[in-house]
Amino acid sequence: MSTTSLRESPVSAVLSGLIIGFMQIIFATSLASLIFTGGLGSFLPRAIGIAIVATAVASGTVALLSARGVQGRIQSAPNALFVAVAGGVLAAGGNPETVLVSIVVTTLLTSAVILIMTALNLGALVRFLPYPVVAGFLAGTGWLLITGAISTMLDAPSDANILMLLASPDQFILWIPGVLVAVALLIVPRFINHPLSLPITLGLIIAIFFIGLRVAGITLDEAAGIGLLLGDLGEIRWRLLSTDLLAQTNWQAILAQSGTIATVIAISVVHLLLNASGLESVLEEDVDLNKELRVSGLLNFIATLTGGFIGYQSLSLSALSTKLAGRTRLIGIIAAVVSIIALLIGGELLFFFPRPLLGGLLLFLGLELIEDWVISAWKRFALPEYAVILIILVTIATTDFLTGVGVGLVLMVIIFVVSYSQLSPVRSQLDATMIRSSVERPRRFRDTLDKLGKRVLIMEMQGFLFFGTAHSLYERIRGAYDDEPPRYLILDFSRVNGLDSSAAFSFSKVKRLADQFKTEVVFTAANENHLAFLQYSGFDPEKAHRFPDLDH
Repeated sequence: MSTTSLRESPVSAVLSGLIIGFMQIIFATSLASLIFTGGLGSFLPRAIGIAIVATAVASGTVALLSARGVQGRIQSAPNALFVAVAGGVLAAGGNPETVLVSIVVTTLLTSAVILIMTALNLGALVRFLPYPVVAGFLAGTGWLLITGAISTMLDAPSDANILMLLASPDQFILWIPGVLVAVALLIVPRFINHPLSLPITLGLIIAIFFIGLRVAGITLDEAAGIGLLLGDLGEIRWRLLSTDLLAQTNWQAILAQSGTIATVIAISVVHLLLNASGLESVLEEDVDLNKELRVSGLLNFIATLTGGFIGYQSLSLSALSTKLAGRTRLIGIIAAVVSIIALLIGGELLFFFPRPLLGGLLLFLGLELIEDWVISAWKRFALPEYAVILIILVTIATTDFLTGVGVGLVLMVIIFVVSYSQLSPVRSQLDATMIRSSVERPRRFRDTLDKLGKRVLIMEMQGFLFFGTAHSLYERIRGAYDDEPPRYLILDFSRVNGLDSSAAFSFSKVKRLADQFKTEVVFTAANENHLAFLQYSGFDPEKAHRFPDLDH
């Protein structure tokens, strides 16, 4: 049997599904622990149940409906932001029930936005997003995962004095193992380039952890009491939204988080589109972005009915499953079944979950985002763009995500304006001695043009004429009048993409200049949009000299 056929055998698919399913359970538990910590800890069993069911929905839906070989999961980028939503809801007077409902509402709105984009064929929108802003979003998400990982390991609320807790000697046993886990997950795959390096590393970490407890003489009950194990969470509960839960919801507290919820939706859409685009390289074929959007919208709608948590196609898991067992839908189906089994056995399984592993996995994901979008990004971005990434990251770390998003967009607009303004709005400045039409003329006409041609000023304009370039266009024309005012001024619009009101104002100054020196203004290749702006600036299109192109 060949290596390829062995890799694509049903046995390989089942084993790969079991591995990915186990990883999914750890990941789902980590995300739930990230959000429902501290004062929300009593709701953790229910949150874990919701996260596991959402994982099964994501795995199963993507396996059945997406391109063959694609895997789905609940995602760290948007779900990590639920920490900010939860904190805002509680600060606005909400209760844990309101936090649960806010997750459901956000997932429902995310589904609606994705399905609307699908209906409008807007899958290619990701190509228009400023890449440094996307990088800043993801770096900020990494920071949120890092701080959340520390809170998870210490079982402390997100607003606690984390630095003081980290410095406390009696807390070392809780967070140092988690840091070692994150370091191992970062380093091992770099030295062992194999698809199974990550799951094997996770397995070894778990084995080493329990061997360490045995060597140290710490019983499982003692480890749970210290905080090294999740311990007895009670029954892992999952149930659909009830009228009782909705009756206890503080809708005003959710409404107060509209900005943060909008940011979660934006991050979800951006990250989804980036993942969907990346699938093309993993699968080595073109991917229908709108189809992948449709699948994601559907799975998030189903997830809404089961309690929330945002999920969509996973680039990393798709790459892993493809390397392990080829492109088969069976892997995702097996992973979904594993999640359902984990939900049924629930608390008995999760009692033994090492808390440092959960915190270390979150820390690993956060550090990986920081490494990709801050450290390695230094080589991929120009200095102004890299500065935008750092500013967004610092803004998110010191304020909130919504402010970071706003600052990033404003900075990119400024960089665009400054960069574009450095481009000359004039492609070439000529006179009639330098350029002729395609008509063959008698010698005496050519002699006349050579003699009087310098009185014809030709400006071939280019690009988008806006407030950053409009004034320089006027200055260029004004400078041409210093030597000898032209008898004719030809403004060629053939390479002009558009104008704004600032350009119209500059053209009004050109008209005054032309009237002062009795210059006839001629427009070539001006379309209806150009003429509308010219009329606004004082030129009457009905009386203006207009030609279809410069040759005429």
